[in-house]
Amino acid sequence: LYESDDLDSWSHVGVLYTGDGSTGKLWECPNFFPLGDKWVLFYGGNGLGWYETGTYNGTTFTSEKRGLLDEGPSSYAMQWYQDEAGRDLAITWMANWPSPKWPSRVNGWAGQQSITRELFIRKDGGLGHRPIPELKTLASGQTKKIGATKVTRKGLHVGSSNSARLTLAIDLTASDSTSFALSLFKSAGESVVLTFDKGAGSLTLDTTNAGYGQAGKWKAFVDIADDKKFSLDIFLDKSVLEIFSGDGTVFSATVFPRYQESQDISLVASGGALAVESIALTPLGSSWC
Repeated sequence: LYESDDLDSWSHVGVLYTGDGSTGKLWECPNFFPLGDKWVLFYGGNGLGWYETGTYNGTTFTSEKRGLLDEGPSSYAMQWYQDEAGRDLAITWMANWPSPKWPSRVNGWAGQQSITRELFIRKDGGLGHRPIPELKTLASGQTKKIGATKVTRKGLHVGSSNSARLTLAIDLTASDSTSFALSLFKSAGESVVLTFDKGAGSLTLDTTNAGYGQAGKWKAFVDIADDKKFSLDIFLDKSVLEIFSGDGTVFSATVFPRYQESQDISLVASGGALAVESIALTPLGSSWC
């Protein structure tokens, strides 16, 4: 840390924090800021973005919890800022260094920025993300709504879109299914699959059969609310996928479907019936002013 009274002459205060080496040898793109009753340190390195929450005594930071800033493959160099209302917000670069063969690179682009997220401290002391309310203004067209229903292994066709906001509310207490799978950017030849395992309390994003993006599987364990209600808030935008679970977990992925018809969205349950409280699929318009 360095300090200055005039932003011209600086003096060295000391080392803010020293890592244990488990997150790699390289740290870059740091952010350090207060959030609630904690302090948060962002840094990136070795293709991953990390956060640590803890305390700060004015000189040094003491870490209490560490985790990935984003559970998906397409996030790096997340940056924090506050708006005029004092909200703690962040955006992330939706690309990564291991992506030289992606269509965006081939066509002269270096990814894109994510939607704006509001940050909060979760009950377990970790960092949570939620979409800002202003994103509702992107709605363009009629929302397709599905009320309370039971989904089985026969599946449910939710709709078709590659530019939409999809919200799901699920009652796990009323569900006897062991898991469910949500398919996005789906056609006969490809799809992205998001799987929730009830027993493990995990979400897995599978892009191994999805277009030209970074193929792989990414898993995160999510915190289920005491009332056993589980929700997802998902943004699809042609080649972009941002997934938020109710506890503040986020997956960001860049997917480049091979086929124009890869727009179907479907839900299927395994091991029993899934109690869906509501589903809403809202078309999205442009964010350009």
